[in-house]
Amino acid sequence: ERSVPLLGELDPRRLSNLLWAFGEVGASNPELYDEVASTIDAMDDLEEFIPQNLPNILFALYTMTGESHPRLFEKIGDRIAKLTDYGEFHPMTIANTMWTLAKAGVSHPALFDKMADHLIQKKFSHFNHEATSKAVWAYARSGKPRPQLYRRAAIHILSLRDNKKFGAGNIADVLWAFAEAGAPARGVFKRFGEYVVAPDKSGAPLLRSFDPRELSIIAWAFANNGESRPELFEKVAGHIVALDDLRSFEPRELSGTVWAFAWAGVLHPRLFEKVAGRILALDDLLSFGPEDLSDAVWAFAKAGQPQPELFDKVSSHIVALDSLSSFRPRDLSNLVWAFAKAGEPQPELFNKVADHILALDDSHPFKRGDCSRIFWAYETAQIVHPRLLDRISSHAENAQQVEHGEATDQHEPCDKRDPKDSLRSWFMGLVRELDC
Repeated sequence: ERSVPLLGELDPRRLSNLLWAFGEVGASNPELYDEVASTIDAMDDLEEFIPQNLPNILFALYTMTGESHPRLFEKIGDRIAKLTDYGEFHPMTIANTMWTLAKAGVSHPALFDKMADHLIQKKFSHFNHEATSKAVWAYARSGKPRPQLYRRAAIHILSLRDNKKFGAGNIADVLWAFAEAGAPARGVFKRFGEYVVAPDKSGAPLLRSFDPRELSIIAWAFANNGESRPELFEKVAGHIVALDDLRSFEPRELSGTVWAFAWAGVLHPRLFEKVAGRILALDDLLSFGPEDLSDAVWAFAKAGQPQPELFDKVSSHIVALDSLSSFRPRDLSNLVWAFAKAGEPQPELFNKVADHILALDDSHPFKRGDCSRIFWAYETAQIVHPRLLDRISSHAENAQQVEHGEATDQHEPCDKRDPKDSLRSWFMGLVRELDC
């Protein structure tokens, strides 16, 4: 409290030290952090700061407040990106810098590119287990995966001998990063796949040290990366089923777990029953986002696990919403596909989704797969909605032009002689093509 009025009198070194000290002891003082951020942001430039202190400012501000300061973070990123060499930066400093920017949602292409070049050149030299996991996670989260960086990272990870130094969170972050980036890393998945199903020193399952987020991420990563590990999925399912309850699982973790099993084609009825029971036990579904809802019902439908009460609850929740504006095209298509696939035609739900699609303009892009799933769902559920077929056709044409440059005669959905039959024939062909 005494420091706040004096911040303007402190030079860059003392400002950095003050922030570092409060962060080091975990002192919570939002007013101080906000004032420090404002003081630094008001400076004309950051040339007087010791370069190695700037990442510490980033990390401390974000970890202690959980808030992003986009303009200041961009400013700090600009200053770090001007440096010609990062040899004086500790590996954890580099990892924390990229992690903070990615976590805060601040995109800084120039800095991410320069740091990636440094990591590739140095081959992740001296990066320990935690620094490595933070770095690969940051690049995947930022949407800048850099294939060469992931190849180097995979080699480095496999060279780190002691699995125990990778905490459960580190393992989950590494696997998520490689899967999210679409980076081939069979050796990394093999190593961690074997490790997480092994017993610990006492003979107890190692999985008991993994929290719900880590369990769901690991299952998702193996499924998304196409890594067939039946023993791993069986162990994860057995561990979750054996828990007293799933109250510690967040909506994203519930839906993500069953999605992973369905996508991987691993059937485990007791797991699906337990997840359904947890969702049905909730008073409402207000904590579930659109993706959570669509992924959950998609998973149950895809896995062939009938849960009529669950589908009724999801349908009632969505129908009662004031708007579907937060639902992406993918969420909408997976949602209606799931209800149709599960044999749960819900006219009110289907009509609400159709009305929403008809009200959208072309700024909401639908992919061809979205269009085919929606068409298949309404055809299968035998729910007719005026003008929906034409609207979906328009979205499909736009998607085709984006994906292939321009529409071709072979896939042209419109036929002047018999437009409805032609549309239906074209969509059914697309359904078969995309294996919907």
